[in-house]
Amino acid sequence: MLKKLLLLSVVSVFAFANPKVFELNLNSDDVEVKFQNPVYVTTNQYAEESSYLMEAGYINADSESLFSLGFFMKSHVRSVPNLKVNMGLKLVYSGSIGNDNDYFLALPIGLDFEYNINSDIGEFFIGSSIYYAPDPLSFEEADSYTEFRLQGGMEIVKNGDLLVGYRSINTDLESTDVSFNKAIYIGFRMSI
Repeated sequence: MLKKLLLLSVVSVFAFANPKVFELNLNSDDVEVKFQNPVYVTTNQYAEESSYLMEAGYINADSESLFSLGFFMKSHVRSVPNLKVNMGLKLVYSGSIGNDNDYFLALPIGLDFEYNINSDIGEFFIGSSIYYAPDPLSFEEADSYTEFRLQGGMEIVKNGDLLVGYRSINTDLESTDVSFNKAIYIGFRMSI
């Protein structure tokens, strides 16, 4: 319980440290919250947005919690200007997974893709992400971690997106394989 409170505190501090993106995803059983901040660098006495991004996240699914902290490089693909790509690592932790309340800690590597579509009726996007941590990047009782997402959305108000998506998170333990969450969700994302 103390570890959950500590991690929730870290996520909360990150959330109030002037996040640039806030995302909330829901369905009848789960809630997910994400905060993203660009990492700024100072060059020539000016603070400029760099090509780096930090993310904090929390998922509560079927009374099990998963915390994540990530660091990513971000870029637009030169040959496809509407395509954004993030590549990086995130630390994933859960204090109770499965029936045995096993601790789970992994450091998956991954990619996020988002393609923006501008039309006369609004701005749309489709995106996907995949993260994987093999055994050498899985700690405690963890054996591997796999996460896949597919989501789409539309800008409803300026800097406010309505989201629909699917996520599949598998937290394989040394003793058993656990499907942490497979869910369709709706949500919103605000960019500040």
